[in-house]
Amino acid sequence: RVRYLIEAQRPEVARQVAQTCRAEHWWCAALEGLTLHVMQQYIEADSIFAVSLLEMPSAQRCEWLDLRLVVASRLEKEIKKAGCDDRAKLADRLWMLSQPLWAKRGNDLRTEHFARLTMSMIMAKSANTQGLAFSHDSRELLLRYGWPEWYTRHEVTSNGAYSSFSTTV
Repeated sequence: RVRYLIEAQRPEVARQVAQTCRAEHWWCAALEGLTLHVMQQYIEADSIFAVSLLEMPSAQRCEWLDLRLVVASRLEKEIKKAGCDDRAKLADRLWMLSQPLWAKRGNDLRTEHFARLTMSMIMAKSANTQGLAFSHDSRELLLRYGWPEWYTRHEVTSNGAYSSFSTTV
């Protein structure tokens, strides 16, 4: 419901839904962080994602703090060698140094990354508009570039006996 409400441009309602979530607390916090990020409330989103990270299982936290997909190859090698605690320290340092909006409190780049991770978990068991299952490549694309925010669909006309639909993302 949170995803569909966000796609329907109703993030405030999505936040209310996330606040009534009855799943594991870390997941509910991640959903709320996603909605706050979409509403550009980066300070609140950062705080809620911090709660989510503290309460999620350690293996999940280690995965969420693995920034190898979004850093240069030299840093990728350093992160690969690091254990989970060291990854957390490296991630904190990277988020601090790469924060794009220094004039604003809260780290919008960090909340963007965690919002993308949350959205990738939401979409993990979904089909996309092309009718394909969400896969490892789909996750990597989402983490690197974000999720599609709109779709259009139109019928492709052809002179042949068959016609099909085309989707634009």
